Amino acid sequence: MVLDSDSPSDRGSQCTDDRKLRRIRDPLVQAVIVESVAKKTETHVKEIKRKMLSKAEFALSAAVLLKGHEMQRLAQLRKQFEIPYQVGKEQEQTINVVTPFQKSLLLGIGSGTTVIYVVDHLAKKVREHGLSVKCIPTSHQSQQLILQHDLPLSTLDQYPQLDLLIDGADECNEDLTCIKGGGGCLTQEKIVAYNSDTFVIVADQRQRAFIACSKQSQYLGQQWKGGIPIEVIPMAHVPIARRVEETFGGKVELRMAVKKMGPILTDNGNFILDWHFPENTNTKKWEDVNTFLKMIPGVVETGLFVGLAKRAYFGDSEFGEVKQLHAKK
Repeated sequence: MVLDSDSPSDRGSQCTDDRKLRRIRDPLVQAVIVESVAKKTETHVKEIKRKMLSKAEFALSAAVLLKGHEMQRLAQLRKQFEIPYQVGKEQEQTINVVTPFQKSLLLGIGSGTTVIYVVDHLAKKVREHGLSVKCIPTSHQSQQLILQHDLPLSTLDQYPQLDLLIDGADECNEDLTCIKGGGGCLTQEKIVAYNSDTFVIVADQRQRAFIACSKQSQYLGQQWKGGIPIEVIPMAHVPIARRVEETFGGKVELRMAVKKMGPILTDNGNFILDWHFPENTNTKKWEDVNTFLKMIPGVVETGLFVGLAKRAYFGDSEFGEVKQLHAKK
């Protein structure tokens, strides 16, 4: 799948007006996402250096990393990150074309640390180019983020079908099947994702203190050890946990609160079960697993996002790159 080009079959009379508009505006949206992930990547590089300099036990590591060639590399990264911020002729043309149609740009805003950078750059684009968007949040956190940046806040009641959702993920495999819900908003996130024409994941792929930590994996559970969240009706959490363990194995735990007694409550007033699934679950079709879980009475929603994401952007602070991954057709 090529991001910036259209196949011949997409051109001509077969294209609807909506598809044309989405194609026209896509380069601008892509630029915002790439800039955001790249900016966060650069920030992680700076954080790594700062942490290593501030801790005596990393003095040797810091000395190695901060050699002359490393400083030159950082300087090159800064130049690289500045390139997308300079609007070229092609981007100017895109912005000019997009501006009249921006009232139709309905944007879902998800949660996560990388999404913060996306919203920051989106707000700048809105101010700089007079773009108009309607933002629909997936959680209380994203709602506050929208308000803090003075972006127009809306709901699915007003706009039940969105053009684009930008959200993070706890883990994502090569098929763009995701585990989400580490923050407890899985139901709202999946509702918005399902009702969006395009769902884009933004996440990071970083290396800290020589320990690899990536949200992109070959299979689910390779990096993320928090399990698959399952939102459930409180009275049913015990039989649901028992049924999942009997069927698939692994361990199901009721997620407990940290700063209050008792279990965590979702925005919907429900409990969350974290299913630490066995590795052999990856031999099954995740779509079938998700369907089975959803059919258990008392299950509200699962943190398995299957067949929803269209593309993903991963920032790599080690190499200063933004890696793109596309869903298989």
